[in-house]
Amino acid sequence: DVLLHNFFGTSPLKNQWRVIYGYMKEQALLNNSSQWSSPSFDDVKHDILRSELKQLYVAITRTRQRLWICENALDFSKPMFDYWKKKCLIQVRLVDHACAEAMQLLHEGNYRMATMCFGRARYEYGEKLAKASAFKADADLKHVLSPKEASDLRRQAAEIFEAIGVADSAAECFYMLKEYEKAGSIFMEKCGESALQKAGECFSLAGHYSRAAEAYARGNFFSKCLSNCAKGELFEMGLQYIGNWRRLGNEDRGVVNKSKEIEKLEQDFLESCALHHYDLGDYRAMMKYVKAFRCIDSMRNLLKRLGCLDELISLEEDFGNFSVAAKIVRMKGDILREADLLGKSGQNKEASMNILWYVLFYSLWAPGSKGWPLKQFAQKEELVAKAKHLAKSEPIAFYEYVSVESSILLNQQSSLAELKECFSASRRNGSVRGEILCARNILDFHLRQNISNFFWEYDWLVDPMEYSEPRILGNEISIDSLVCFWNLWREKIVRIIKCVQCVEMVEEMENRCCWEFCLNYFGVLEQRTNMQGTYHLLNPDADWVRNIDKRILRRNGQLVALELRQLVSAAQKYWYSELTSLGMELLDKLDALYLFLAKSSLSNFWQSRCLVLLHEVAKFLQELDCPNPSFRDSGALEGFIDTSCRRYFGHIFPLDWRISPAENMISLRGSQDSRLLLRRTINLIISKKDFSHGKMGELVTLVLGSGMLDDDLYRKIAESFKGNTSWEAFMECICRDVPSELPQASDGPVEISLAWNLYRALAHTCNANWTERNSITPICFLYLLERLLILFSCSKGRFYATKSSLVEWLICHEGLARHSLSFNLRDCLVPIIGFVTSTIRQLLCNEEETREWIKRSKLNVMEYYPLLVLKSVLLVCLLHLNFGISPNFLNYLLGKSWISEQLPPEFLRILSDCQKRNSQKTSVGVLAEAFKKVDDPLVITYFAADCSNLLCPHAIILDLKSNKCKEEIMKVLFPKDGSTVSSCKLQDLTEVSEDSSSSSNGVPAPVVHL
Repeated sequence: DVLLHNFFGTSPLKNQWRVIYGYMKEQALLNNSSQWSSPSFDDVKHDILRSELKQLYVAITRTRQRLWICENALDFSKPMFDYWKKKCLIQVRLVDHACAEAMQLLHEGNYRMATMCFGRARYEYGEKLAKASAFKADADLKHVLSPKEASDLRRQAAEIFEAIGVADSAAECFYMLKEYEKAGSIFMEKCGESALQKAGECFSLAGHYSRAAEAYARGNFFSKCLSNCAKGELFEMGLQYIGNWRRLGNEDRGVVNKSKEIEKLEQDFLESCALHHYDLGDYRAMMKYVKAFRCIDSMRNLLKRLGCLDELISLEEDFGNFSVAAKIVRMKGDILREADLLGKSGQNKEASMNILWYVLFYSLWAPGSKGWPLKQFAQKEELVAKAKHLAKSEPIAFYEYVSVESSILLNQQSSLAELKECFSASRRNGSVRGEILCARNILDFHLRQNISNFFWEYDWLVDPMEYSEPRILGNEISIDSLVCFWNLWREKIVRIIKCVQCVEMVEEMENRCCWEFCLNYFGVLEQRTNMQGTYHLLNPDADWVRNIDKRILRRNGQLVALELRQLVSAAQKYWYSELTSLGMELLDKLDALYLFLAKSSLSNFWQSRCLVLLHEVAKFLQELDCPNPSFRDSGALEGFIDTSCRRYFGHIFPLDWRISPAENMISLRGSQDSRLLLRRTINLIISKKDFSHGKMGELVTLVLGSGMLDDDLYRKIAESFKGNTSWEAFMECICRDVPSELPQASDGPVEISLAWNLYRALAHTCNANWTERNSITPICFLYLLERLLILFSCSKGRFYATKSSLVEWLICHEGLARHSLSFNLRDCLVPIIGFVTSTIRQLLCNEEETREWIKRSKLNVMEYYPLLVLKSVLLVCLLHLNFGISPNFLNYLLGKSWISEQLPPEFLRILSDCQKRNSQKTSVGVLAEAFKKVDDPLVITYFAADCSNLLCPHAIILDLKSNKCKEEIMKVLFPKDGSTVSSCKLQDLTEVSEDSSSSSNGVPAPVVHL
């Protein structure tokens, strides 16, 4: 109850309260008698009335039960009392003494006495109020000791309170009785706004969350309202209340001021609603509450936290944030949807690139695919067309790039020329992907072709790329184009492997492109945050992933992630595997090409070049730093290398020595790849435990025929001869400038020289039993014998040589240029010439032994014996020209039928005609003509003398007095003016002979001074 004491009596309005009568007259609540007189209402004069009425309103509305108004000044309060009485809003009671005493007792808590007094005063309401209060007080006293009796008393009190309209006390009693629903109803319906919080509490305790939320909402208890909505899972109701508050906030500034306080409350509620539906898997309902969040950032944060990427993407699309949606789609790994969103946001270039990436990845790793080559799939053409369509709105250069990439990915190239055009376009566009895929396609094209389809139309060393390009555009394939594109593809893959090894430091543009190609190739999505990268597999079931331990893969949302080091390891293994498998396939092809060339008896140059290329590829594969050695078939590689070394020796030092000094072969032998193959052959021989005379002969032949070698190899060669005195001294002479632990050569009376030590070594070899297994072969022996003769001859100011022997001398001289070649000619002349002549006599006169020696060396006797005879006769001729030995020895040999019948007829005829003249000196011109007939022209070399006036139409003259380089000498030996008949048939420049009369026209031919 509320007591309003002397409100009107103390009001500043005083008699102005009578203005109420004027209002009552207007409302027809009074008659027009004078007793109701009132002043006229004036806004200014009666402005204070508004304030007084507001205070009166507050007193009335804050009263739960009754408002008691006690006034002493009746004149001031009478107008308002009359108004209330006319409206039947109040009861008027004159308080007598008994009633006043009862009220005093009630106020003091003496409920029993108050009950009796109210009874005597016949004030029924007061009597019931006092009685109910007594029950309540007794119940409070017995609540602990006698809870049941206390409950009965409290129930009686509650019923009385409710009956007489004392709602708040009745509700309190029902609350204590735990009849929360009834208590809540009384609080909410009968106790006014001030009791709404209490009503909400009661309903909440009763489990009636909807009514509790309603009570709290009416009282603006936002937090408790939403809490009960959450408890009762009344999410829709809570959402409606939130909407109402927001609308009210827009209308009522007072509520707006409180909005910051309730934002967090409603956010927490909406989030709890969303989480509830998330747990149920009802994502559509969840999004209803997410979209009710006040800001999109809150929506994003929750959906990201829950991993609801699909819903987040839809949300961004609804807001028109296509670019943001595309980034989220990327987190999910949906490349095609990302492309769609990028297209909607106007990022056509990025969208097009995404589609090309997807097409590449899916062409390689679609279910059931094991990688290369690119496969077709259902939507491939449609996707590629879409990528091109998106690129149309971009600059023309980008559209061309996409067009080329699309063509490559679709495998539409039907010819080698089209593949090459795509490769060239990719190189122009700077496309690492295009270059690698095209190079691999071109390689595969070569490897699929029949060997007979390869072209062999040229016979010289060329730049592979420069030569291959026009041929490929004509759909022609060659061994050069095959190896050219192997090298191009191999270089890119090696670059990728290196980039993968140091991926955290990839800065250079090309390295970055290689890394991105690697990621795209495997379908790996790289996402970087704060400089840290995460790597997700678009297809965890891709074939290349099978080599990764599944225990280290981890699920990250809808994607499978792996660590960078595991990705690097898997990528390295894959690319090493690709290199080795394709490399082995290439080796098989090169080996087949070589066998085809050998069987077809095609150019020695091509057979040799094929072996050089085969060794180059095998060497590359063998030196690969594979993390897993199992990728390399070491046995097969060793087999290819050993075979190429063995075969190449036979082509550099062939049965027919005239083949080797062709210009193309000289060029090939001077190449770095050829030198590496020869050095590998040397190392192969050195590594053999059984170091026989045959192996020693091959090794020395290789040393002299390989040109300049490095110091370490010279040292290894010298050490390999340790224990063989003669060859050891010869090799020490070659390796004189190389520090060695070998003992120094003997300090005999004859100066140490290359020729002398070679003579001693060959003499020692001749003394060995040639019938023994693994003795020196005829090819090596004659080669070394010729080297001895030329080394001995070149000590003079002028010497004679065949073209083939001069070329070998030039190659040999390159490796010996740093050593002194001088020696005491007088002391060496007789023994060396004697050795050469006796050796040739033994070879030619002991036919059966020589044939047996050839056979034991696993050579074709019928093929090689005539060549051995011819070579020996040519050496005899050179002995005659260089040292003036009597022609009788030559005549003696020609007189033997088993010798002469092995010689070419024209060669034999010219020498026989000279023999018939019975001259003691055979003409240089005659011998030059004979040499020319066997395709090994005579070369007259001068170191000092002037040879400008010398004539000899069948010989080549070289003036070396200016110490010119080998390249200039080659220009003379192999002129480019068309004067050559073939690679071995040269027109002579001049003739040298003091007594020759065989000049054809007496006009000196031009001499090139070098």
